[in-house]
Amino acid sequence: MRLDPKYFNLFIAVCAVITLVAIVFGTMSYHSNQEKILRDNIAETDLEQIVFQYIIENDSLSLPELKGGPVLIDFWATWSGKAQNTHRFLGDLQQHHPDLIILAAAVRDDEQLVRDYIDSHNYNFTYVIGTEIYHKLQVPGVPSQILIDREGRFFDFQIGENREELERKIKLLMEN
Repeated sequence: MRLDPKYFNLFIAVCAVITLVAIVFGTMSYHSNQEKILRDNIAETDLEQIVFQYIIENDSLSLPELKGGPVLIDFWATWSGKAQNTHRFLGDLQQHHPDLIILAAAVRDDEQLVRDYIDSHNYNFTYVIGTEIYHKLQVPGVPSQILIDREGRFFDFQIGENREELERKIKLLMEN
């Protein structure tokens, strides 16, 4: 079967549209599936058992120690420009919500790069190692945040650099 040359451009355009639809559908389906996996993994995890290792100090921190204040766990890495942009946003936001505890959980990163980053930024975050929890919960990427209410219960999560949505969720968390 031969394609008549006068229909070649139309054929290519139809193929391109079908490919684009398949890519968009696949991406949306994948993202939705990743969110479901994360939500399920958080629901199956006893948050009271989560322990983080401090980056600067040779000590650990468990989530029950933070009860009473709303907590935002921010999974980040020095190599992620989006994560660094989110830190600037969270640093500004924390000035308006001083009781918001931000655990900056570094993942898949060189320890010295993380220490240099901490030294060069003046954020009022608690810096912890987050790789183990990141993998356990199957967090789909950085930046991602998990919000914990004042009672130590899971409140919500945010994947990616959507400042407006993150700010909305934090506002709801603070009102809770």
